[in-house]
Amino acid sequence: MLGETATGNTGKNGCTLFVPSGVGMAFDATDADLDFCHLYGSVLTGFEQGIDFSDDATNGINHDIHGTTFRLSGQINPGRLDMKNCVIDSSTATEAMLLDDTDNTLLQNLDFISDATGHALRLRPTGAGPFTYATDGFTYTGYAGSDGSTGNESILVDPVTSSADFTINVSNGLTPTIMEASGYTGTVTVNNNVNLKVTVKDVAGGAIQNAQTAIYDDNDVQLMNEETTAGGLAEEQFNYVSDTSVTVRVRKGSTGATKYFPVASPQTITASGLDVTITLIEDTTNAT
Repeated sequence: MLGETATGNTGKNGCTLFVPSGVGMAFDATDADLDFCHLYGSVLTGFEQGIDFSDDATNGINHDIHGTTFRLSGQINPGRLDMKNCVIDSSTATEAMLLDDTDNTLLQNLDFISDATGHALRLRPTGAGPFTYATDGFTYTGYAGSDGSTGNESILVDPVTSSADFTINVSNGLTPTIMEASGYTGTVTVNNNVNLKVTVKDVAGGAIQNAQTAIYDDNDVQLMNEETTAGGLAEEQFNYVSDTSVTVRVRKGSTGATKYFPVASPQTITASGLDVTITLIEDTTNAT
């Protein structure tokens, strides 16, 4: 064990393991006799021959890697370890991390930094599929900004069965760009559902119910059209790809009810979604 765990699985007081360039050392924690491997707040640099953790269903999940940086090292095979709040910087491998198992829910908040070559992830499952992967809090810096075949996209989809379909569910992170391996004939679907929330209140701060609340993008495509609840909330989910400029339109003017001036408010949907409060002003000149 190097270092100690800290609040939020960040790690602290770890060690620095440095291998000079060209030495070619590997880090191997796959031995069945290794009961656990804990790295907290550490830095591993120069392990050019790769970093392997255990795929064993018993020992693998006892490996904790928190708040650790891997720099200028070869491909990481995380196996079944618990890996959180780590940085993978300037990998020397074509793919910084290999995911050959779709059960990767213990991998969270990983920051991949590219030196402008290679991929962050290689998805290489066996079997016929379809396969579903989850990326929770994964970010990608320096990778290609759109799907393609430059060799620098965030994710390389490369299953053993070339026709297998993939679904990648993104949460709390960035939408990856995709490169499909040569000969791949399946379909890749990336879902990054974020919440769109609009709270509607009056000038006194009271919730307004049944206010018609809509969101439109710059091409006037409707993304949401809901009435607010008793708590003044209208919400919907949106598949985030990139920051999107929108207009939030709110109105309430039903016969016999308190009427308000309509509002059109420019907003931006980001990777964390949209959460905005709209204040309506009563239209006292239109009481009927």
